[in-house]
Amino acid sequence: MALIFLPALGGVSGGQRKPSATPVGDSQSYRWLLARLLRWPGMTLLGMLVLIALIYAAYARFNHGVEFFPAVEPDSAQIQVRARGDLSIHERDAILKAVEARLLGMPEVKALYARSFSSPVGAQSGPDVIGVLQFQLIDWYQRRPASRILDAMRSQTADLPGIVIEVRGQEQGPAAGKPVELQIGSADPQLASRVTDLLRARMHNLGGFVSIEDDRSLPGIEWRIRVDREAAARFGADVLSVGSAIQLVTHGLMLATYRPEDAIDEVDIRVRLPESWRCCW
Repeated sequence: MALIFLPALGGVSGGQRKPSATPVGDSQSYRWLLARLLRWPGMTLLGMLVLIALIYAAYARFNHGVEFFPAVEPDSAQIQVRARGDLSIHERDAILKAVEARLLGMPEVKALYARSFSSPVGAQSGPDVIGVLQFQLIDWYQRRPASRILDAMRSQTADLPGIVIEVRGQEQGPAAGKPVELQIGSADPQLASRVTDLLRARMHNLGGFVSIEDDRSLPGIEWRIRVDREAAARFGADVLSVGSAIQLVTHGLMLATYRPEDAIDEVDIRVRLPESWRCCW
């Protein structure tokens, strides 16, 4: 566009201008230098090649590397709140409000958006994420560096018990997850889990790492109930009826599913015993 189309369009539409009789200023100096160089074309070409080689050698010797996506001051930040346990939506919202209250007074924050949810949203969210806070920061020349602001957010929320706070700045360029990723493979799942714990401990001892996480399944409690088949048969019951009774006093016995008009996924229809009848569980 700059070398071909615009000059051509300017020559066609701009008409012809009468050249000045006597070149002055920079034009005269340029013509004088060009005339001197054209007297020795071989030496001029060789000198240009040597100059290009010196430029490449100087760049290779003194350069600081190439960055396709250089780090710039982010305009926004995000906090993921992690917590484990069978938390209700009200408990999740209360935890998120406690984190929000710690960060509302920061002068660098221009706008704040908080959202709690029952299940993780997005591929970058872990299975134990209960909510997200997004911050819009003021202009970069009116605030501290973003790294110091993110460190301040971590320090102000570090003493909140039972939760893990992960602070992320705005990422430039294509989304690529976290900058450091270690893949562990083993035919023995227990060995892979032990190695993962060892690596996490080494990273904590080494220092310099933040927001460390792994994709192992969340720890949980599994209850196993042994049914005395002989005793159950005396009361006219079997394993299936005992399992149904247990479901009635726990998470409910599933009867059917239906899809509301304003929903995409189906909703389970479950029946449970009254709360007074399942107090012993």
